Amino acid sequence: MSRAVDALVELNPTQIQFAESDAKHGLMVAGMGAGKSHGLRAKLLRRIEQNHRYMSRKSPGVYLAPTYDMISNLVQPNLMDLFDSYRIPHHYKQDDHLLTFTFGGRECHMRLLSAENYDRYMGPGFPFILGDEIELCFRTRVSKIEVMWKKMLSRLRVPGATNSFDIAGTPEGFGFFWEWWESRLVTRPELAMHYQLFRASTYENADNLPPDYINDLMRDYDPQRIKAYIFGEFVNLTTGAIYSGFRRDKHVARGVYEMRDPDLPIEFCFDFNVNPMTIVVTQYQHPRLLVLAVLQPRSSSTEDACHVALKEFGHHRGPCLIYGDATGKGHRSSGAAGRSDRDIIGVSAGNGVIGTAWHAKGRGYDTRWMKTNPWQPDRHAAVNAFVSSDRLLVDEERGKPLVTDLVRQTYREGTREEDDQKGTLGHAAAALGYRIFRDWKAGPTIEERMSGKGRRAA
Repeated sequence: MSRAVDALVELNPTQIQFAESDAKHGLMVAGMGAGKSHGLRAKLLRRIEQNHRYMSRKSPGVYLAPTYDMISNLVQPNLMDLFDSYRIPHHYKQDDHLLTFTFGGRECHMRLLSAENYDRYMGPGFPFILGDEIELCFRTRVSKIEVMWKKMLSRLRVPGATNSFDIAGTPEGFGFFWEWWESRLVTRPELAMHYQLFRASTYENADNLPPDYINDLMRDYDPQRIKAYIFGEFVNLTTGAIYSGFRRDKHVARGVYEMRDPDLPIEFCFDFNVNPMTIVVTQYQHPRLLVLAVLQPRSSSTEDACHVALKEFGHHRGPCLIYGDATGKGHRSSGAAGRSDRDIIGVSAGNGVIGTAWHAKGRGYDTRWMKTNPWQPDRHAAVNAFVSSDRLLVDEERGKPLVTDLVRQTYREGTREEDDQKGTLGHAAAALGYRIFRDWKAGPTIEERMSGKGRRAA
């Protein structure tokens, strides 16, 4: 390996193999906290050594991340620290996303760009490209990542340069990474000289992680995501039952409604729909979450739903917590003088039906909405992790709609979006999911990873 990489950057075996590889298109696929980005920065040093004579302003090196938020919050600060540690003179021009530095006695240039805006980069040629978690920004447009890949490859056309595109990322099912770096090589082994896969587990980087980091992930993720997000394996995340950890014999029982504690809070978890409006009523009794009932009033109005909730649980002595669908902030309820669903249940002004009832009786209420709804797979992962740890218990009679959802709901074929069977499934599971995600989300979310915030490790 080159001296510049060896000098200051400590690497584990897979990172070393990735950084040293002569393949034009190396992929380091690894679990959470396995040091993917660290390995990619080591690869960057290698590519700079190989290409610094060609890194002009007109043909800069490129570092791609899913979003400009991730570049600002994670990539740029880490690169600045890296260059500082090697005493490489540098400065960054935010408006142009241009990093200028001196290496080998030459002024070199590199652009830090967003992969989701790939179609804007069709002018210059590049000596090399690095991609960090770029598959994430195409999670709802799976076919687009191959289009992006081919277009960016067409820009690798600087004579004498490596003209390489290296990537580090997390395995997101049998997607683009799997197809191009593993599946194709079975039938076309000659591609192995250009497409080389390096797999790392989170355990390889354990010495650089908090002591409880891996145990937390093992607790948070269901078995499929443990294989993907800890061991770096390609597994199927897009077919079969969404809530694979749910078992009737473990998670459904008679008389759960009667197990409620009159002094502990009960939680109303909303999923706003025209038909049906759904409220999942829960109570947290450490360590279990009891599902006392699922309410689906015939009327679709929020007022009627709240009245049904009060009729069923207005006698409860303890306080009330309100969770649920973030769309209630902007959705205007018909027949409510233009007030939003949140206004009606006392979220904004404190004068909604549920809010007034509990407040007037001195019992107190609190609202725990999220600003935006989580991406469906992140919500599914949170519920699966919670269920797999046997912390959920659903009332057999009063929770039937939820049991149906948890047993029957699957993914749409070839996607990570849920199949709601034309609106007949998923409302109760979504309401429960908002509540569980809000307080017990499983690991870093897709949005956190794309923004560079909320990462447990780089």
